Parts: sequence; structure tokens; C-alpha cells
Amino acid sequence: MYDEVGVNPIQAMSKAEQAEALSEAMLLLGTDLEEITSTLGSAVSEHVSPAVSDYEADTLEHIDRVSRNGMTLAQDVQGAVSTVVTTDTESAELYQRSMNALDIRINF
Repeated sequence: MYDEVGVNPIQAMSKAEQAEALSEAMLLLGTDLEEITSTLGSAVSEHVSPAVSDYEADTLEHIDRVSRNGMTLAQDVQGAVSTVVTTDTESAELYQRSMNALDIRINF
């Protein structure tokens, strides 16, 4: 077993894009659900129709919540990647300045 430190910004940004795409797909799922429940609502009796409407409203609320959470996740990952890249760049610059201040050659 080994410990790994750090983030691959390309892979992390790819994951953020996937989360964003899934969130957008959830919105399309809501549209599909509305079409299905509309067809179902017109096919059932007036006693069942309110239950179909309630089911649609509840499910659309859950779909919307999942979609919003997915977008928040994507934005959080993108923000974290940006912070990591900035920190890595600043650390590399500080390291380089420190090495230059030592005025010795180090072979890598």
C-alpha cells in the first residue's frame, strides 16, 4: 500500500464535467416524466388522476434537487481544481526562487 498526495487537474476537471452532464441529463428526465404522467393521467379514472399528479410533482421535486446537487458538485470540484492548480503553481515558483537563492546546482 502506498499513500498518494495531490490531484491530477485534468482527471478532476473531467469528473466535474461528467457531474455537470449528469445533472443536465436529470433535467431531461423530468421532461420525460411529465410526458409519461400526462399520458397516464388522461388514461386513468378521475379518482386515480390526482395521485398521478401528486406523484409527478413529488418526483419532479426530487429530480430537481438531485440536478441542483449535481451542479453544485461540479462547481465545487471545478473550484477545488482551480485552487489546487493555483497552489501548485505558487509552490513551484517559491521552490524555484528558493533554489535560485541557494546558488547551487542540483541535478534532477
